[in-house]
Amino acid sequence: MTPDPVLVVDNDAFILGVLSHAGRARGLEVIAVQSSEEAEALLATRRFSVVVINLQLGGASGLDLVKRARDFDGTVEAVVISDDRRLSSALESYKDDVFAFVPKPFGPAQLFATVDRALERGRGALERSRLPWELQLLNNVAAAVAVTTDIGGVWQQGLERVAAADVPTVSSGP
Repeated sequence: MTPDPVLVVDNDAFILGVLSHAGRARGLEVIAVQSSEEAEALLATRRFSVVVINLQLGGASGLDLVKRARDFDGTVEAVVISDDRRLSSALESYKDDVFAFVPKPFGPAQLFATVDRALERGRGALERSRLPWELQLLNNVAAAVAVTTDIGGVWQQGLERVAAADVPTVSSGP
């Protein structure tokens, strides 16, 4: 099984190094970058399960980057980290539907426990989206079976319906 890809964006190289090491030790694929421009370039070319974004990225807003990440992949989970411990900053983050707001300083174990929960939420959302699709597909195949006794025809129609089905998957970006 391939490790879950996690993008970490923070303008502090030391934090990026610590989080990269700790995430990899937990079996995650951690890609760490220092700017929103680097992050956007990556988001345009690959899919991430979770993005961990500093609220303040120099002159850029981490919440703006969360929104752009979701423009590329609406299923990505976001965790915001910040030196700003004000309640208003946390509330603003939650207004933008981030999974969690983690104030600095934090321990890598604390942050990655949050990332693990975000990964589970993302997996659950995918499973919930697949269930109605699977039921619809079974109904379509059952309808095809009901109108014929030709086993070869049933197999052919069933395979055609499966091949034509729009399987819900995680978006891979543009």
